Amino acid sequence: MSDIPAKDILAFAENYGKSIGNKTRFRILKSLAEGERTVGQIAALVGISQPTASQHLKLLKAGQFVTDQKKGQYVYYALNYDYVVSGLKRLVAALESAHDKPIK
Repeated sequence: MSDIPAKDILAFAENYGKSIGNKTRFRILKSLAEGERTVGQIAALVGISQPTASQHLKLLKAGQFVTDQKKGQYVYYALNYDYVVSGLKRLVAALESAHDKPIK
């Protein structure tokens, strides 16, 4: 599992907010949680143009929330599940330690 250093938890939280705070990016992430997809597949599922999907994927990739892999003539995007889960666990741990009790 890719682990996020403690010093980067704020950057993760900011990127996470940007990623899920936009309904289109949230829908893209949700579609990628079901499996890897091409830009065209994502655009069709989410109901946006391919250039718009590409711009959202560029931001999500910069934030490390998605990965890409070229297979033949297509680029497939996937949710960076380990990074997202690790980051969320670190974020919850940071909040719990600030309040000295577990979050339920």
